[in-house]
Amino acid sequence: CKSTTPTSAWYQIEPSKNKGIEQGQVSIEASFIPWVQTPPGTLYLSIISASNILATDKGKKGSAGTSDPFCQIYLDARDKQPKTNKVGRTHTIQKTLEPKWNSSFEFDIHGHHKQLVLELFDENKVGSATPLGQVTLRLLDITTQRGRYEKILELEPASRGTVKISIEFVPWVPTKSEIFQVNILEARGLRATDRGGTSDPFVIVYCENRDKPSKSVKVGQSSVIKRTLTPKWDDAVLK
Repeated sequence: CKSTTPTSAWYQIEPSKNKGIEQGQVSIEASFIPWVQTPPGTLYLSIISASNILATDKGKKGSAGTSDPFCQIYLDARDKQPKTNKVGRTHTIQKTLEPKWNSSFEFDIHGHHKQLVLELFDENKVGSATPLGQVTLRLLDITTQRGRYEKILELEPASRGTVKISIEFVPWVPTKSEIFQVNILEARGLRATDRGGTSDPFVIVYCENRDKPSKSVKVGQSSVIKRTLTPKWDDAVLK
């Protein structure tokens, strides 16, 4: 039965394979927790087109206004401070409210990335570009989808306009819906191995290999605490 509530317990230290020595106990806490971090991988993005966007340039007498739109792309690490990391830009298409870019991009995604922001602008010959609206996508939502797919997204806070994209996320390793977390809390009654009557203890965490039960795989290690027989770590190891 998988428990999402952390449970802690004391375990007697057993002899290692190399040395027949045992003394003391170690306390650990273990639980399954939901995976809430963006998994690492590659994001393939195509900015295909936009439709019915705002006109910011006046048309000639008797004609409708237009814009000179382009799209900027941001990969942000902070939810409340968007557009801090510009990673791409389409070319500008002159005098249209229905631009077709078909521009493709490729980005490496890491755990600290939180959202993808696409912002449309009207390019001006003089002065800064005029915002035409933007869309914000949570990367955690994107990374749960499989295969390439298209989306038509409404621009905000503009009163009109949509942008059409094609997107695919390819994880570098198989993704997980949950992970097993072990918290190494503390130990007591350890054997003193140093002349001063203490030790410099740390804990290595292994998982048994299903295919080769006799061969364990190292998945993590606690920090080292100097000169003590009663270390307190509170270190987390995820698997």
